[in-house]
Amino acid sequence: MSTELIEIKTRPGVRQKFVLIKPLHPVASVIFFRGGTGLFKFKNRSGKIKIGQGKKLFEMLKNDFATQGVVVAVIDAPSDKPKGINPSFRMSKEHAQDVKDIVSYLIDTTKLPIWLFGHSFGTISVAQVGIHAQVGIDGLVFASPVTQTIKTWGKIFNSNPNGIIDMDLDKIRVHTFFVYHKDDKCIGTPPSNIPRLKEAVKNSKILELTGGKTQKSKPCGPLAAHSFFGIEKQFFSTIAEFIKSQ
Repeated sequence: MSTELIEIKTRPGVRQKFVLIKPLHPVASVIFFRGGTGLFKFKNRSGKIKIGQGKKLFEMLKNDFATQGVVVAVIDAPSDKPKGINPSFRMSKEHAQDVKDIVSYLIDTTKLPIWLFGHSFGTISVAQVGIHAQVGIDGLVFASPVTQTIKTWGKIFNSNPNGIIDMDLDKIRVHTFFVYHKDDKCIGTPPSNIPRLKEAVKNSKILELTGGKTQKSKPCGPLAAHSFFGIEKQFFSTIAEFIKSQ
């Protein structure tokens, strides 16, 4: 297993960081989009990767996901968004371009099938790129997909009251996997809206997970059903197996 902090030029004057986690015998590459602000705040300090935010999540991606035989590109916010990315930026052409450049990098360096995998707000990124920049992408994974928005999220509340459901999901032409927790209480990711996603992406697969530990954070936080608290290993293993089976 190796980890490398990579920084590439994307849009004019913008650089995009991501950490590439590579197991010994990978069969696929995955670009992972964190929810929330999307920040990990990766830095290189004396040859070592420092993680400013989301260290526990990063360790799970490394130990519970990459070990299943997938290269994982853990994407950070771009250099022109030092405070992180909001839902509106995730739906922008600029964001799609940044990710498209990472896809090109992975095509050149890994020569493996490429998947996009997002959690919560990260599913907005997956939808945007999956719709508008499909070249080179083999599949999409939406975990706790955003299907409802609120006023405090800004412009997206007016343009996409139903989250990714209001995007052109019918244009998706690659393998698609929706994963959610039966007891997710996060306001933006109600399980009751999952059937609408199945209708929008006809050949998609859906998996409902259950169980885990008692909630210890806010409903949309890391220690709740929304983030598969207590069943993280099962969550990552299930997604890896789906990717490898396609």
